[in-house]
Amino acid sequence: MVTGPTETPLGQQRVPPRMILRIQVTIIIIAEDISVWHVPNNFTMENWKLAGILRYHTENHFLRLYGGNLYQLFKQHPVRYNTGSCNNRGPAIPIVYDHGNKESTRNLYGPNPGAEFDPGFITFRAINYELAAMAICSGVKPVKGCNTEHYCIGGA
Repeated sequence: MVTGPTETPLGQQRVPPRMILRIQVTIIIIAEDISVWHVPNNFTMENWKLAGILRYHTENHFLRLYGGNLYQLFKQHPVRYNTGSCNNRGPAIPIVYDHGNKESTRNLYGPNPGAEFDPGFITFRAINYELAAMAICSGVKPVKGCNTEHYCIGGA
């Protein structure tokens, strides 16, 4: 409720207390595909394209199946502890390389992790042996073993 100034008994105006307005804004961006760039730290945005180790995108409009954005995808495949098993992960979407390829993706990881995944995908909500969920396996799809903490990022 917003009110104006009130009078004091002596006829002086009292200034109303400051009102803090809290407005919750939700911005919903609808998309069909995503693009990922792997860029080393400390490069300015103007140099990202030249400095990028890998650049790839999806082109099968997969986000339509998950509400049109990553927020909705992660509501369907939450990233939280003990939400699934190693074989119960979220979607693995094929990617198209703009810079790099499957071999260069595999070469970014050591031999042990590289034996557990197939390059050429982006996977959402992979689960490791300890039942921790990883948000994204960028550029790879886990296929055997459950050591996703070595090649996926963002977890619970």
